[in-house]
Amino acid sequence: MFGKLSHALNRSPSHNKHTHAESNPHGEGITGVYFSNWSIYERNHFPTDIDWQWVNHLYYAFLSIDTNTGSVSFSDTWADVEVPLPSPLDPSKKVHGLVAQLRQIKQLHPQLKIMFSIGGWGYDHTFEAITHDARKLDTFASQCAKLVIEHGFDGVDIDWEYPKTAAQGQLYCRLLETLREKFCEISPSLLITAAVPGSEEYIRHLDVKRMDNSLDYWNVMCYDFTGYSWSQKTGFHSNLFGANGDTDLCADVALKSYGSRGVAANKLMLGMPLYGRKFGGVEVPGIGQSFDKQKFSDEGIIEYAKLPLNHSKEVFDPRKVGAYCYDPTTKTLVTYDNVDSAKVKAVQVSSRGLAGGFYWDSAGDKHGELIRTFSEMLRHSNSTSTH
Repeated sequence: MFGKLSHALNRSPSHNKHTHAESNPHGEGITGVYFSNWSIYERNHFPTDIDWQWVNHLYYAFLSIDTNTGSVSFSDTWADVEVPLPSPLDPSKKVHGLVAQLRQIKQLHPQLKIMFSIGGWGYDHTFEAITHDARKLDTFASQCAKLVIEHGFDGVDIDWEYPKTAAQGQLYCRLLETLREKFCEISPSLLITAAVPGSEEYIRHLDVKRMDNSLDYWNVMCYDFTGYSWSQKTGFHSNLFGANGDTDLCADVALKSYGSRGVAANKLMLGMPLYGRKFGGVEVPGIGQSFDKQKFSDEGIIEYAKLPLNHSKEVFDPRKVGAYCYDPTTKTLVTYDNVDSAKVKAVQVSSRGLAGGFYWDSAGDKHGELIRTFSEMLRHSNSTSTH
């Protein structure tokens, strides 16, 4: 089953001039997670809530871009650099802002890599705007380097969702190359990652081979494969294998796509969700069933911490590697990753020689349950495979 995939993913591309700084920290693989700066409000979630013994890469989301100048800045200055927070080094003292708190956490956990994540959903136009102007692009790269060095972080994560044409894909390459050149002038050890699509609809617009020369890791977003606002049938939104509701999307296909384009296995990160996708008006529980698009006024998203739903039974599909629960009283079905998903995906990451996995986003976990399960199983699997 995995013969062709293994061959594709484990090739070491000769065109890649940039050698990434690390591929397997401490031999345990990477467990990464995105932290969103808006988590401190309604969700009341802070970096100190994360169990750092299980996480070695943190992506701080999101920084924003000034399309007039190319300058990079904090998107919420109160949360990022002003709000008084307990000092992780001395709880009797305060630090100002999440960035300062994370910097102290990094001092307590030297293995931790922290990245500024720039962009996010709906901000693709900001990237396109600056890549058309060499002066703006140089300002962007210089600002990225300045912020990383100033705050003691380890690099940046580019979250351009998504280039919609081949021309935009070339602009993406230009941005990454400018950034890599600037980083190399300062410190070759600074990391550049990118959160990239898991659907061929968008992957086809990327010049993957050219991008690979500048990237340390590819954070492949293997989630949101289905959703009530665009799908016609219920489906797993983060399945590892197989056809899915009314699409053929799955993580296996996404990873194959990047591997077949020359990305080495140890640069690929498997993306996983800490939230579920809801479908309302489901009369018959299961995948590939009809639902009512008018049942939700929200985004149809629910945090993993609130799953499974009340009055529901959780079902795990070991073939697709996905879970769902169904509440017969409200006729609501939710698809998501559960503990079993985390275990299987960790084993797959290890057996395929991938760099690791990451989750979006930290506030959605239930007492760190999925992150801990994935990280623990990944360490165990990697340890077993080396003996």
